[in-house]
Amino acid sequence: MWYFAYLRSIMNNKNILIAITSDTRESSIVNFVSDSMKGSNLHITLCIIHNSVPVELDELLDKVSLACEENGVTVRIRHLVKDPYRDLENQTAYADLLIIQKETIRPLAIKDEFGHPGCAIMVLPADFTSIENIILVLDGSRDSIAAIKQFFQVFSSQIRDVKLTLLSVFSDIEKSGSPENEHMLIQYLKQYSSNVGLLKAKRPLTAKILKPAEYDKRTLVVGTSGFMLSQYGNESDFKPFFDDRSSLFLPAV
Repeated sequence: MWYFAYLRSIMNNKNILIAITSDTRESSIVNFVSDSMKGSNLHITLCIIHNSVPVELDELLDKVSLACEENGVTVRIRHLVKDPYRDLENQTAYADLLIIQKETIRPLAIKDEFGHPGCAIMVLPADFTSIENIILVLDGSRDSIAAIKQFFQVFSSQIRDVKLTLLSVFSDIEKSGSPENEHMLIQYLKQYSSNVGLLKAKRPLTAKILKPAEYDKRTLVVGTSGFMLSQYGNESDFKPFFDDRSSLFLPAV
């Protein structure tokens, strides 16, 4: 029995990186740690990126350390000075999640700054408070299903009471999403939440179409890295996702 308990403990261990720069909004990071990072199996590393702007983050570090202590989470600090973004990328190979802010490193910059991130990335808005709704984007690709599964591998126990919406998107050519795939995925999601809904939507998405999904500043959007990073153009089908309200989850490439 002790062996199976040990296996569960090491399988649940999560290594979390939080990248901090001089323009990091402290309330966003502290709120995320307080709200979503709980448990003795979590280990946080604060990565302080030193660039041309002086970094004065003593107050933020104190608040994050206190939140980790209250949640039973271990925390350590690393200073990234020489080629900090490459150093951060190297560290993602040994992590399960990297947390950054939209204002710190925009999603488009991830493609340029990080050649091959080794872990999932959570992008937070500056005014992040908590996550109450999660939109899981199913775009008909296997990658989108893999992204959803990777999300739950990281956040399996923190979202029991959160509303999940499976957003199945399709074009005129596709006509509709696959009912069989949607049914299997919904059954999979019910392992993690009893509040699971399905929203079918035709491209292009609009704020009006997203309204039933309660898309707001307490919303987290889960999609593939390619899907997220390719939608920054003016002709984006998913342009409503790229304001400053929502949080984004990008899976490891």
